[in-house]
Amino acid sequence: MVSTFLVPTISRLQYCSVHQRAWVEALGQWVTCPEPPIHGSPATEAACDTCAALVLQTFRTQFPALYSSSA
Repeated sequence: MVSTFLVPTISRLQYCSVHQRAWVEALGQWVTCPEPPIHGSPATEAACDTCAALVLQTFRTQFPALYSSSA
């Protein structure tokens, strides 16, 4: 599945193993990638947009005073 992204060997594929999503530079977005990268592939672990949204939601819940102006 990873080979279908046509990633050059010099670039690194960003992959979120938590949500099984890969960043596709050509599309400019995260896409579902249910098969984990094969060992030795050019993939690196990264936090996807879903991870970032969950972290922001957690911070807003734990520290409401810091986010009161942006809520």
